[in-house]
Amino acid sequence: NNLQPYTTSELIRFLSKPANLLKAGTVHTPAFAVQNLLNDMWTATMITGWQMKPWHPFKYFREAQSQGSLYKELAERGGIQGTRATVSQYSDPLSEQRSHLENREWLSQLKEGVMKGKPIQALKGVWNSIGRMAEISEQSVRLAAYVAYKNAGYSKHESAMKTRELTDFSAG
Repeated sequence: NNLQPYTTSELIRFLSKPANLLKAGTVHTPAFAVQNLLNDMWTATMITGWQMKPWHPFKYFREAQSQGSLYKELAERGGIQGTRATVSQYSDPLSEQRSHLENREWLSQLKEGVMKGKPIQALKGVWNSIGRMAEISEQSVRLAAYVAYKNAGYSKHESAMKTRELTDFSAG
């Protein structure tokens, strides 16, 4: 393999541009975040055989947002892979986007854009906050399913793999 980490990172960034443009109009709408969460909740509930209840993802919103210990446990076992900001946590090809989301730069962009009369900057803040909300909702479903599988007696690794298969958002 001749691709070094930096080269791979640049390649991933380049190849992700068309996909990001195609998804942008969908993922960055509030209606998508809500509808996607409801669809994901019910799908995961059915596939887990009601081990995960439809309301369980709501318990994991904060964990998904803060990327706490349960989130890291799932990510370390490969159960988070497939989303734009979280794959990078361990392979780092998208660390720039991840740090932007984690540091709440979007909120400062919004405030500064509004206060200083910079509408483009304000819109970037809104745009990024909606995208982040959609990602948090997906991750909260993953976390709820992961816990449900662990509670059903699966190992952490098996639970992560079942969760990854259950919620493979990279295809969409």
